[in-house]
Amino acid sequence: MMQPSKLGKLAQKYRSLVRLSSSPLDPARKSLLAYLVESNIFLSVQEDTEYQRLIDIANSGEVRTMLDIDELFRDIYKNRYEAHGIAKGIEQGLLQGERNVLLKQIREKFGELPETMAAKIETLHT
Repeated sequence: MMQPSKLGKLAQKYRSLVRLSSSPLDPARKSLLAYLVESNIFLSVQEDTEYQRLIDIANSGEVRTMLDIDELFRDIYKNRYEAHGIAKGIEQGLLQGERNVLLKQIREKFGELPETMAAKIETLHT
């Protein structure tokens, strides 16, 4: 990835976005690169506060727009991953319910199962 700046992460992140804002790239590529910068240069709470202050002072409309788009990307992906996680949880819950019903039916028909058999049923995937 990037080589760390001798000036520190704060300066590197800020300079990267300022340089990116004045690049001849189209807005979609700028936004994607801004997302990568934002996602990969981690700042402490104190550094982030200073970073936000620098962005506000610069009042660069293009930098602000890129950061707003970056935030939009984060929200979209967060919602997508949350929905995926919920769906996966529901799927696992239904599967566990089906296993429980199967175990109950087998126990009612044949009595108590050996531990190894019950363990195999507990690991069924479909």
